[in-house]
Amino acid sequence: MKIALINENSQAAKNGIIEAALKKVVEPMGHEVVNYGMYAADDAAQLTYVQCGILAAILLNSGAADYVITGCGTGEGAMLALNSFPGVICGHVEDPVDAYTFAHVNDGNAVAMPFAKGFGWGGELNLEYCFEKLFGFGHGQGYPKERVEPEQRNKKILDGVRAATFKPLIECLKSIDQDLLKGARVELYYCGSADAERVQAAFGPLVDLLPEGKRAELARPAKQKAPKKPRRVEEVLDVTQGKLAMGFRTNCDAWDERYPALMLVNAIYGGTTTSKLFMNVREKLSLCYYASSGLMKYKDVMLVSSGVEFDKVGQAEAEILSQLYKCQSGDFTGDELEWARRSVVSTLRTTLDTQGRLEDYWLGQSAAGLTDGPDQVAQKVEAVTRAQAVEAAQDLTLDTVYFLKGRE
Repeated sequence: MKIALINENSQAAKNGIIEAALKKVVEPMGHEVVNYGMYAADDAAQLTYVQCGILAAILLNSGAADYVITGCGTGEGAMLALNSFPGVICGHVEDPVDAYTFAHVNDGNAVAMPFAKGFGWGGELNLEYCFEKLFGFGHGQGYPKERVEPEQRNKKILDGVRAATFKPLIECLKSIDQDLLKGARVELYYCGSADAERVQAAFGPLVDLLPEGKRAELARPAKQKAPKKPRRVEEVLDVTQGKLAMGFRTNCDAWDERYPALMLVNAIYGGTTTSKLFMNVREKLSLCYYASSGLMKYKDVMLVSSGVEFDKVGQAEAEILSQLYKCQSGDFTGDELEWARRSVVSTLRTTLDTQGRLEDYWLGQSAAGLTDGPDQVAQKVEAVTRAQAVEAAQDLTLDTVYFLKGRE
């Protein structure tokens, strides 16, 4: 199932939290998440909950998405907006019971959630529990079980009523205020054997129906400098294993010519099973249950994530930094360099083998205004020298250390 995430402007700052919770739950189930934004409160393209309804309807009716997760401050406005369109049955979900009963009693294809009302301490946990109940137990199986037949019958009746009372989506889009559509960014992706002329002939008439307007270009996020003294955040929950996360400023993002070198550094440091974090911090010294690094390519951020015993957090942090210093001083072997290079290049080139991964890749590139394909980026990684990798590593600066520990 392809699940679309859409955020309107008032709650756009929570987009990253919602996306992380959604992916954590549904990706192990085999579902795919596509984040359509808004990504931050200051995005150039601002969406109201009404426009979220329009986007959700287009995604669901076109087959670009099978399910939509959206919301607003209370969730009510977003629910009403989505339910204004054909082909969309949107429920209002505040808690896991809402999620489970909507999935099995109403069997819709979208939910609107309150991302302000009641969203406080533990809000991300409630999201995870809701997504588990929404996607983890099937759909349309009835609740309670003895009510399954009348509930399924009522669902079919409702579908028939909606089919009789709604206009086709194209007619809806022609009828509504066109200013709501003019600023919408539309990207069309095709992956298959047909040539460009055939694709143009098939989709051109549909695109021609859309109004022309000036669209806002997405702004490149401003680079941030790490504080002179790293920030430290510590939280306490009922957990038996500690979580140590360390955020580094990279002074480099996907728009920089140096980014392929940073990709290689990440792989050497913590991005693969032959990396320094995995081989030393986890395997050799047994300081972490897991330890890895990853890049946020559109921001100048690298994150190190690890699971640790509460009493080993100091040792683990020191060793994680020690392995970074080795990268910065060029203390890695030729084998380590080439293993990392092969891993990055292989990951990029296998993107060409899967339509879903290609779509995700080009959606990100298009949003950022970048044009290099996976094979072109792979060629740039292959050309990175040891000196360039060391230079990229030397730009890494510790910004924040986060530690989650259990109650004593």
